[in-house]
Amino acid sequence: MPEADLPMLARDGMKQERLLVNNPRTVTEADTLVFIKRLIKAFPETLRLTH
Repeated sequence: MPEADLPMLARDGMKQERLLVNNPRTVTEADTLVFIKRLIKAFPETLRLTH
């Protein structure tokens, strides 16, 4: 996945409201983007970015 597509992935993830409504913390698009980047860093063998 191109790194430039990460903001779009975060934006689209915010549309999954059923997954967000029960979260005890309000999640923003910026939070989602940070989370995605941390996942990629934590699982480099599975999640790869292209430039």
